[in-house]
Amino acid sequence: MVSSKLHFGYHSYMQTRALTYVFFFTGMLQREHPGIAISVKTRQAIRTILNNARDVIHELKGGGLLDEAEAGKLESVKHGSPCLYNTEIS
Repeated sequence: MVSSKLHFGYHSYMQTRALTYVFFFTGMLQREHPGIAISVKTRQAIRTILNNARDVIHELKGGGLLDEAEAGKLESVKHGSPCLYNTEIS
């Protein structure tokens, strides 16, 4: 029990450090190249929205509110954006 709490604490600490580094790097990028920083932030926002939509579709399908055909249609909708399955950060 104690080791799992230590592991969780260490994991949280590393996530916080990584997030702090990302914010620092994004700030430096924005200062030197504002157009690139805006593009990166926009792309990340779009990925977040698409991933959220994909998760909601899976929850609805798991709850029986969507059948396979409906879920497949929703997941394959493309309005000039990548398929919901291809939105992981690369």
